Amino acid sequence: QAHKEPRDSTQTRVRSLVTMSTNSDVFLTNTSKEVSVHDAQAVGGPGVHWAQESENEAAQVAVLCAPGVPSFVASLHPHGALFERPFNLSEACAHHAGFVDALRERGVRVHLVGDVLRRSALPQLRRLASARLHYRLSEDLDPLRASVHTLRSCSAQYKRQIVQAMDRDQLCQTVMLSPTVTLGETPSGETCSISTQFDPLGNTVFTRDQQIVTRKGLVMGRMALPQRCGEISVMELVFKELGIVPVGAIPAPFTLEGGDFLPAGPDLCFLGVGVRTSLHAALYMLRQDLFGTRRVALVSDYFERRQDRMHLDTVFNIASDRVCLMMDSMIGEDKLHRRLVTEYVYENGAYRLNRRDVEFAQYVRDEGYTIVPVTEDEQLEYVINFLNLGENRIICVHPRTKELLETCEQFDGEVTYIPFTGITNMYGAVHCSSQVFRTKLAAPPLTPSTVPSCKQSDAVEEAFPRASFKTSAPPPTSAILDDSPSSSQSDRTAESSDLLAIPNFSALSMLSSSPHDLQLNHAANVHLRSLLKTRAQSPSSVLHLQTTNRVLMIVPTCFEWNSDTSSDNLFQ
Repeated sequence: QAHKEPRDSTQTRVRSLVTMSTNSDVFLTNTSKEVSVHDAQAVGGPGVHWAQESENEAAQVAVLCAPGVPSFVASLHPHGALFERPFNLSEACAHHAGFVDALRERGVRVHLVGDVLRRSALPQLRRLASARLHYRLSEDLDPLRASVHTLRSCSAQYKRQIVQAMDRDQLCQTVMLSPTVTLGETPSGETCSISTQFDPLGNTVFTRDQQIVTRKGLVMGRMALPQRCGEISVMELVFKELGIVPVGAIPAPFTLEGGDFLPAGPDLCFLGVGVRTSLHAALYMLRQDLFGTRRVALVSDYFERRQDRMHLDTVFNIASDRVCLMMDSMIGEDKLHRRLVTEYVYENGAYRLNRRDVEFAQYVRDEGYTIVPVTEDEQLEYVINFLNLGENRIICVHPRTKELLETCEQFDGEVTYIPFTGITNMYGAVHCSSQVFRTKLAAPPLTPSTVPSCKQSDAVEEAFPRASFKTSAPPPTSAILDDSPSSSQSDRTAESSDLLAIPNFSALSMLSSSPHDLQLNHAANVHLRSLLKTRAQSPSSVLHLQTTNRVLMIVPTCFEWNSDTSSDNLFQ
């Protein structure tokens, strides 16, 4: 319909389509409102830099992705696709369209992932589709007995021919569904397709998670779970088409997801560390000066680590410059679900540790915030996961949010409730479902500092001192893993620190038969090898692994061990 409009038309009416035909909108992205052509234009470019300083800063641009065919395919097994429960796709599309309307009515330029992908440069779109399309031989077919035609059907040249023939809609469907075609042969030797499997990017609806937007700018993240890893390359292409250039990217094996980041002004930002965002990703960002605020508060989830509270924005959110919502079961030193804050301050050209293990609620109060407590049951209903459009304008998905804020004396703003259960059934609300850009600058700002900066290399080394120990005795509870020189890694793989701590190491398939006998299976062995790059060590070097509760300590033997030093202190 857009192509049928006159060339001088300034607006285009787009209908919402709920169909799965080849020419349909695979993302079901569009709303019944009139969409300005201005929204379809790039927002960045040379000399333009997008960032955000605060959750209460006026939102100018939002990137969203509506549910569609990928979400439908993923919903066939909701829990396996990381969805909270089964959901109705038509309802989800309608509720998401209402969210898009609410943003546009409030002056926010909304860009939908599906629309941006369709108009992206064709060579880049084909390259991404080719990377997401796979062919393989059936396990029942012996490659030595397969026909030449069948073998050619698995070649890169054949895949290139298929991709070249696709139109933009087909390319977008291929990107979002990632099909794998299994080939076999009939008894007469003819090539046939036995099955087609899909690896859908159904969670791309939650566009908050693939990146964070700091005061410095866009930083591409790295997803913690395999179901979502393919989303990063999609969002990279989307931002490239929009003209928004990242200032950094998180390297493997670190993980960073956007739901853990909340900016609170040029002086402070919060980053959750726990289920989805790793400590080493946070330290990497500190070293690379990617936050841009004078202080950074790392909010660590040591004691709970639950899926339904996977990100910081599920238990804490900022409604205004002085009001926030927080889950009540994590407020107080005596609470089992409490979070602890480690604060870094930027001075002399680098971030330095200022204080640690501060109870989160007390830290927030010290910053002058009034905390509005929310019960655990209300948290599970997404009362906290609202979206602040800036200037105390809130969009929420539960009437209780509206009630709590309107009865708070310190809050003076506007709260709008929209139905969103079609999306919350997928495990997220409006904050999860939107990536907001608030500040348009000519260049990334300097990080505030009261001390003249020194050489960056010296400052980083001083801010992150290396571990050192006194005696050469190995730790009493240890296991030895022979280590060989690491193979070449991608350019996004970072060198590890000399001391590496991995919380919740059971996720790496570790098996412990007793506290003094740590066993490593093959999968864990391979994962650890990819995790570490030994620093100028011989091929015969070994690593000592010390465990305390659910924390894995990896210490190269070139360090000397002090038997009086506990593993807790080492982790600190």
